[in-house]
Amino acid sequence: MNETYEDYLNIIGYTEERFVKDVVNSHKVKHENKEIKLKKSHIHGIGCFTTKFYSKDSLIGKVLNNNYKTELGRYVNHSSEPNVYFKDDKFFALKDIEKNTELLVNYITNLKTLTKQMESNLITQRENKIETKELRFGPNTEDHDFQFKVKHATKFISASATKAALY
Repeated sequence: MNETYEDYLNIIGYTEERFVKDVVNSHKVKHENKEIKLKKSHIHGIGCFTTKFYSKDSLIGKVLNNNYKTELGRYVNHSSEPNVYFKDDKFFALKDIEKNTELLVNYITNLKTLTKQMESNLITQRENKIETKELRFGPNTEDHDFQFKVKHATKFISASATKAALY
């Protein structure tokens, strides 16, 4: 399937103007990869070009670094025939990339990867979530109240992967 930049904009619900304002220009850009040069792209505007050979699956560089984008995060252009892929906020060579080649990513595949990473992060956050329930028993707790609280505490503990502690 020949996925275009316009397809990507339609999927995310952006116009070109809004995408440039909200995404492209959303962070400061810091040039941190000395093996990448910015040049005029035959695809669009400015692109990132290699100054050395990259073998398949080798790290090319970071896309984001704290509160700024790197040149890779800002100037790698879209292509339905990419030569890099995105993983863990970094670009890696999808195949061998020769010196002086423009780096290209499929924005739609990249979006799918980001979505999977975000879903994975949410699952991890849910798994690490601690929920605390406190049961109070006074010296004059009636038997009925005691049984009611124990029943609900047992239901809570068995309904999730909960660690119980009695104090």
